[in-house]
Amino acid sequence: MPALDESRHANASTAACFWKAGRRCSFRCAPVGIAVGTRSEEIFLASIEINWAETGPISIFEEAHKLGFDLRRYESQPADVKAAIRKLTIDQIIRLIREAWRESYDHDYAPGKDFNRIVNGVYVISVGGGFAVSYGSLSSEVMYIGRGKIANRLRSHLVNWIFDMSLSLR
Repeated sequence: MPALDESRHANASTAACFWKAGRRCSFRCAPVGIAVGTRSEEIFLASIEINWAETGPISIFEEAHKLGFDLRRYESQPADVKAAIRKLTIDQIIRLIREAWRESYDHDYAPGKDFNRIVNGVYVISVGGGFAVSYGSLSSEVMYIGRGKIANRLRSHLVNWIFDMSLSLR
């Protein structure tokens, strides 16, 4: 199959991600040569590549502890210390997700498959540890289903609500 020139084809760098504790799949477009009269044209049809990655459960408390922080004492810290703890812990969690993404490709990883390059992704954020969300008469571990540029969106969720929610569940 001919290689894509990603600078010429916007769809070539479009990928999708399904993330639930690190699961994901990606989509890419592949060229198909079509002969029309004496002229050859490239037509792009969707070619789906599904690849799953597992991070296992990720605990904000455990990741902070590995970095040397005790989140039970978080509220008593000065604002600058709290900001540093939050940033370092979130950076570590994003690093874990990014590593699972890269490892899922084994030897087939290429810069075009970089986690930061996912523009049209879908992800699922779930809660564990015996917690669930009540949806009417049903309950689920699924907290949020989102889409977009996954690296930015997950970091934003960690900063804006997941970190604080985790503190309140302890």
